Amino acid sequence: MVNLTQGTTYDFYAGGITLDDTVLSLYDPLGNPVNVTNDDGGWGQDSFIDDFTASSTGSYSLRVDGYGTHTGSYVVGAHVDYVYDQIDTPLA
Repeated sequence: MVNLTQGTTYDFYAGGITLDDTVLSLYDPLGNPVNVTNDDGGWGQDSFIDDFTASSTGSYSLRVDGYGTHTGSYVVGAHVDYVYDQIDTPLA
């Protein structure tokens, strides 16, 4: 769960530790998918959701799956994407 504020833009990252191919999805406070999914948008086969602006304030859920039958451990990160950011980076 991540607490997001309406109108604020965020970046999310899922990187595999032993899971070598992540798929990252985001769900709104009611548990509905927000149609934001990423596979391989980060480094290698890691996932990176770039520039998501929250439409409402609340607790959103990040779901990490392995692509296909891939399984293993992973890390997840989130940060506010400030207006002055010049370069987006998955692990900022």
